[in-house]
Amino acid sequence: MELIVVTSLDALCRQQACEDLAAARPGSLVVLHDLLENGIVVRRTSTGAGEIERGESFLEHGCLSCAVRLDLVPGIERLIQDSQGKGTPGPIIIGLAPATPAQAAVTALNGKLADRATVSSVILALAPDALEDHIWDSHTLFESGFTPMVEDERTPGECLIGELAFADTVLSTEPDIVPAHPAGRERGLHLVRQLAPTRTWRPAQVRSARDVTITWSRWPGRNPEQCPPGQGMGWAQNGPGAQKRAMLHRS
Repeated sequence: MELIVVTSLDALCRQQACEDLAAARPGSLVVLHDLLENGIVVRRTSTGAGEIERGESFLEHGCLSCAVRLDLVPGIERLIQDSQGKGTPGPIIIGLAPATPAQAAVTALNGKLADRATVSSVILALAPDALEDHIWDSHTLFESGFTPMVEDERTPGECLIGELAFADTVLSTEPDIVPAHPAGRERGLHLVRQLAPTRTWRPAQVRSARDVTITWSRWPGRNPEQCPPGQGMGWAQNGPGAQKRAMLHRS
């Protein structure tokens, strides 16, 4: 089973990225994972037809790593078991809880599911026009409202730099609820290219979140299964449209 991990600082960027990817890969299962206050963990599973499952649990020690290890991984394991013999055509797209370190999530998934699933890509979803503000934000993730964990002393910039270093792909998102400023968007894309110079990026025309085609090519001429995350090139593309998306890949 192919797994695609989406990491983000906020839920809006994550939501749009998962919708784009699911539209590009018909038959995908989308799992959105959220850690709320007081150790409440919510896991929502959906297909192109809508939500098919919603689970809620309580963790006595509700940190991001425990939420991944004790709730997300068992949930993905059960989805894989349920899909066996059913010919599920698409991957499982995993939208991590905001600010969850993707490296920790991938390590947990590989440690439990390596014999049944492969993480083909780790995608960082972000809004380019907000990137510079996030990097300069001196507050903690909790103080800025990105996580309910008071003990998490990382800043938004520290979180994003860590995800940029680990992810093989950066997906530019523009949630409709927060219109992007054109100059800020270009400035943010330029900043990403400076922070991650080994990635290449190609803009894409997108009419809506459900109208994008992602062309996967970890290495030219190869399928995602043949190349590990962190190597190769790819792009998002589509016909004429009013909005732009951009995907950056580590080369």
